[in-house]
Formats: sequence, C-alpha cells, structure tokens
Amino acid sequence: MYISCIILAAGKGSRFDRNNDKLLIRLAKKKLLSYSIGTFQRHPQINEIIVVASRKNKSQIQHLVKKEGFTKVKRIVLGGKRRQDSVAEGVKVTSPHTEIVIIHDGARPFVEESLVTKLIKKVRFWGAAILAVPVKETIKQIEINTVNHEMLVEKTLKRDTLWQVQTPQAFHKRLIEEAIAKFVKEDVTDDASLVEKIGLPVAVVLGSYENIKVTTAEDALIAQALAKRKA
Repeated sequence: MYISCIILAAGKGSRFDRNNDKLLIRLAKKKLLSYSIGTFQRHPQINEIIVVASRKNKSQIQHLVKKEGFTKVKRIVLGGKRRQDSVAEGVKVTSPHTEIVIIHDGARPFVEESLVTKLIKKVRFWGAAILAVPVKETIKQIEINTVNHEMLVEKTLKRDTLWQVQTPQAFHKRLIEEAIAKFVKEDVTDDASLVEKIGLPVAVVLGSYENIKVTTAEDALIAQALAKRKA
C-alpha cells in the first residue's frame, strides 16, 4: 500500500512572531520542521513526503531538506490562502500510486512513529482516522453580551465527551479528494471536518499530550524543553 505524507508548512504563524518563521526556529540541535519531517522519513510505511511551503520559506525548506538528507521528500509546493487550499495543493502532486494520504502540521515536532503506525492501521479499515487526546480542563461555552460586549458563560460542556484533535490525520486518497472538491468553499480548521461534512465516520486514535502544536512563543518554550529532554 502506497502512503503519501503531506506536511503543512505554509501557515503565516501570526500568533507566534511575524519576524521569525516558527518552523525554522532551533529546538535543541535541529530546526523545528526537521523533527516533523524526520518522523515520516524514518517510518518504514511512508513512501513519499510532500512539503507545502510558503513563498517566504520555500527556499529555506529546500535547503533544510537537502542538508538533512530527507530522501522521501519528493516535492515542495506552494500552499494556498487557507488550510484546505494548501492540503489540496499537496494532494494534487501525490503519486498516482497513492492509496492513503497522511496530513500533518509541520508545527507539531514530536509525533511518535508508533502513533503513525496505529493511525495507518485504523485508516485502512475506516477510511478516515485522526489522533486526539481527552481535554484536561473544564470547558465552558461563552457568549458575548450584545449590549455591553461582556463575555458571559452560556453553559459548561460535558468534559468526558470532549477531545482535543491533533495531527497527523489520515484518509483514503479518493475520500479526501472528494471532500476537498465538495466543500472547497468551506472554512475548516482541520481536515477531518471536510470528511465529516460528507457524513462519513472518522475513527479516533489516542494521541499524546507531547504532540503539541507550536502556535505561540509560550508553546516554543515548552517545545524547547521537550526537545532537550528527548535529546
């Protein structure tokens, strides 16, 4: 079974630092993006990697791939304005032999190879599968008062049914292609949402709390500590 991995590295990172690309910051001895690509480079079931970059970081990522010897990276393509646009660009250039597409945020440096293996096993049966972990904190739904614009609690959500979604997420190629084509105008924050809109089930694999996404400067501090510990 031919498996392609798309790594998304085209985000603006506006919540991090407009002057620095979070994917290229150094964590311990390597660039953040090196960790993300490296996991899939080492995984024996991954046949190819497609990196979706931005105009600003494409040349730097090309240099990184060459320097690190990431031989499974077959293409580095430019992304679109939205997440699903970038995913679509990556899916377009996957191999004609591809049966399963795995989509991963480049800003998640610490996904474990064992979790990728479990995800592949699950997607083979269900057609769509994601990593997720149970939320730890109490979650409240908030509404904004239309008169004075104060934030008020509307209700407390039932915590034991709430899970925090992670990447990678995996799909049969024909399924994610259909979902992208059908809901191309929809704004979504994760790829499984597109499949859910078709009305098909998405299986869940228990992820890891260390599989963090570096979004803010505070996240980078946590990632730095994790990288040093792993090193």
